[in-house]
Amino acid sequence: MSSDAAAHLSNAHTQRIPITVNGFNPEDFTAGSFADRAWGKGNHWLVPVGHCRDMGAIEEAMRQSVGLRTMPLRYKDKLLKTISEPILLVFPAPDEVAPDIDLLPDENLLKDIMGKYPTTVIFIPVGETSPDCRPDLQPIEPALDVAMEDEQYLNYCKVKQYIESM
Repeated sequence: MSSDAAAHLSNAHTQRIPITVNGFNPEDFTAGSFADRAWGKGNHWLVPVGHCRDMGAIEEAMRQSVGLRTMPLRYKDKLLKTISEPILLVFPAPDEVAPDIDLLPDENLLKDIMGKYPTTVIFIPVGETSPDCRPDLQPIEPALDVAMEDEQYLNYCKVKQYIESM
């Protein structure tokens, strides 16, 4: 992964533009790596939203990812609106076998999220290439070398499995 690409993610935070990234790897690897390089480890919140496509479900995913589990919801909501660190909201990667552009989140939903939560950065994996049909989405540059990213992800999984087996 290029340091220029991580800088691009950081710039997206100040420009308030949803970012797409080519590739298929899960949020704990690709998005987490970008965020760590862009803002430093522990200086951001990583919020995977799964297949949520409505504001209520996304807000619930955000609440689950911040604060203590026992923290009342009203405090979590306040924290999400006043937090100074970037909130990296990560949508799932498309299926490698049958990627579907229609699975991209709605433009109005993305605007609503960024309007309500000012430090949110939207991160959308899109498969091999970013779609041209969505001018509201900015592809991260330079694009990932998908083969290298896959190799790095497999190595990451092996190391993680080794650590868990100890």
